[in-house]
Amino acid sequence: MRRAFAIRIKAAAAVAHSPAKLLWPFRERRFLSWIAILSLFGGLATPSAAETFRSPYAMSPGLRHQPKLLGPCSAPPPPLRDLVIESVFVTGKWNDKVPEREAARRAATQPLHNYLARLASMANVALELQGDAQEAARSCVLRWMSAWAEGGALLGDVSWPEGHYERKWSLIALGEIYLQIYAGQADPPPPPKPVADWLRAMATPLLQQYPDSASQKNNHFYWAGLAAIVAATVLKDPGFYQWGHHRIEAGLADIDPDGFLPLELKRGQYALTYHAASASALVQAAAFAYANGDKRLLMKGGPLERLVHRVFLGLSDPSVFESKTGYTQRPVSSSGERNNLGWVELYYRITRDPQAEPWIRGYRPFNTIWLGGNISDAFGAAIGLGPIGKTELFDR
Repeated sequence: MRRAFAIRIKAAAAVAHSPAKLLWPFRERRFLSWIAILSLFGGLATPSAAETFRSPYAMSPGLRHQPKLLGPCSAPPPPLRDLVIESVFVTGKWNDKVPEREAARRAATQPLHNYLARLASMANVALELQGDAQEAARSCVLRWMSAWAEGGALLGDVSWPEGHYERKWSLIALGEIYLQIYAGQADPPPPPKPVADWLRAMATPLLQQYPDSASQKNNHFYWAGLAAIVAATVLKDPGFYQWGHHRIEAGLADIDPDGFLPLELKRGQYALTYHAASASALVQAAAFAYANGDKRLLMKGGPLERLVHRVFLGLSDPSVFESKTGYTQRPVSSSGERNNLGWVELYYRITRDPQAEPWIRGYRPFNTIWLGGNISDAFGAAIGLGPIGKTELFDR
């Protein structure tokens, strides 16, 4: 037994350090040795360990509209390989922004955001279509994804941490867009190999960037977990799924009895919007778990419900966040935080929590690239007349 295990270790090391690693198509070669060792313990999936994971998109689409035709499939934009950006905040401070950095970040990320927005809009069209028209829309989405995959998009010079944040969110968007074009199917087909390799190359670094030993397990830890879960669902990879789920459980454990996240309270004037962003990652991940038969994360009275209700109460009356932080609450972005609330559609579709209804009435439709585009069309449930949620936070 020991001898067999030793042979497996040597074999893994040989794979990791052999000249063949020079053929690794992307720039994340430094992770290959670690991946080979981890695979011995079942931490990452191999083709023989592939497993089907259902996504929330396996549900029938929500609000149906008159289908739109996509039209001719235009050529995708050139792949954006490099993403070098810095934080918009003054180093070490959460309440001071540098306008020049904000402008630079917008310029650096605009090609990526435009690409994802167009891709999401095509997936939203595919959601409504049937037959040959739907297949044409799917083919266009896959053409655009394959072009960026083959061009090594986001696998060049990507700065830490801000460039990696954008790549992590983009992985979620891309995975959800892929799952959306097969909405209503319990087991979507695997993506084309270049796309599968591309998604895996973006997901793999997360395993080192967000280890169990991380000292700051804030919302970025939760987004990394969600990214791994989405990638796992597309790639049918149980290793990614388990790793991501563990980070989501850690996030839920962070929620205190009053529904606050202590690390996000440190954001000062942005504490409420970061709580909403954290809820977005945690609710989406819980919905993936729910689709696979695990209803614990969304159970009534559980930590996630406490966080969600705290966000709703905070939007109605930010004073409790202001007393906790000592700061007037403000949106992170100048365009407001409406998109940070898109997860409410998915949350309500599963839980039917009446506290979500006013916010759906007040702000539907929700449309954000980070949730795969028009989240209302994908998951929206019909609701009757009633109170309408409004918040000053979105208008400040």
